[in-house]
Amino acid sequence: MSDDGGVSSQLQGSLELLVYEAQSLDLNFGEVDWTLAGGLHSQISVALSAGDSRDVNISISLGFQGVDNEVQRFTVTLDPGLREISLDLGGPQADSLSVTIEPRGWMTSNSAANLTWQVDLAAPSISPSVELGPLDPEKPNPGQSVSLPYWLNNSGDAKTLPGELRVVRTSNGMLLAERTVSSVSANGSSSGTVEIGLWPDSQIIEVEVIWFMEDSAVSESLSVESSGQGGGGLTLPFDIMAAFYGALSGFAVVLVGIIAWRTVSERTPSTEGGEGKVLRDSRITRRLENAPSKREVLCPSCEQRLNIPSEHTGTVRCPACTTQFSTETDYDDSTVQPLTDPLPQNPESSETPPDPEPAPWWPVARSTEEILSCPECDQRLRIPLERRPVHSRCPACRTEFMAELG
Repeated sequence: MSDDGGVSSQLQGSLELLVYEAQSLDLNFGEVDWTLAGGLHSQISVALSAGDSRDVNISISLGFQGVDNEVQRFTVTLDPGLREISLDLGGPQADSLSVTIEPRGWMTSNSAANLTWQVDLAAPSISPSVELGPLDPEKPNPGQSVSLPYWLNNSGDAKTLPGELRVVRTSNGMLLAERTVSSVSANGSSSGTVEIGLWPDSQIIEVEVIWFMEDSAVSESLSVESSGQGGGGLTLPFDIMAAFYGALSGFAVVLVGIIAWRTVSERTPSTEGGEGKVLRDSRITRRLENAPSKREVLCPSCEQRLNIPSEHTGTVRCPACTTQFSTETDYDDSTVQPLTDPLPQNPESSETPPDPEPAPWWPVARSTEEILSCPECDQRLRIPLERRPVHSRCPACRTEFMAELG
């Protein structure tokens, strides 16, 4: 500007500005491949028109039963031209795949509807099965090598995974043979032969051929009759080993039941608490109650005392002097004494006793160890501490007493 407000002639001229059209983005799906071995793999292509390099955000979503879930989101710098991007998505649970591109900090000339692409997915499915051929030989001998032909079929629309083929005995799960098998193509089949080194020793053998793959397995059963040894023998319609193991298991169950029943039935009542509990009679007392009464007689020759049943009549032979004598004359002898004294009556046996009899009095022996002395003859006896107090009988002098802890 001049001092008088005019325009200087030196400022005259022209300026050219070059304005480009807005850049456009284009998205296209390439190959979509979903296999059991490789998982879901997709190829997309992104085209950027002429101009500058641009940053874009790419979003990957998987849909299942109408619900979309974004699984990947990342930023990519695009140069003008075509750019291919590979997507590895593993083995998802999905029925659709969608990809969306968003410009980052700039505007595109085309509509945003052209920046989203969606494709339907079908998960790979297999339908495996096993077929078995005849054994070679058909009736093998125990210990003989056997060949078993097989066919592995796949009627699904996807290729199976590699796996293993096992021949297992049904009765005890023993592995007879095993081999690795390759993949079987869609609607394809694979055949081979498995060798069983040593055939089991049994008349009827039940085997199961199992085709193991990752996350799946199929099987086929086979019943084989072994060849008889030395002419015709007894043919059983079942596996003898399976019957043996079943019988052994049944015997073990019965034995455990008998032991448990006897443990419960012969369990000694607890004597803790002392008062208010009736002590159980000892086994010796119960045995004497059930034993027949006896009497003593004197041998007329050597005066040896002999114990004979009270009801016995006739002659008796003395084991000391071998003298035989009659017992009828000595039956009423005052020296004859029964060996089993009548036990005191339980005061609780009558329903309404007018005058209850006092409880019998027994000598008491106490000790803090398992060994204690008889109160009459000082015979050392072993009575466990956990059973005290208990009614006991000395085997030497046959004195009954109470064994207590103290």
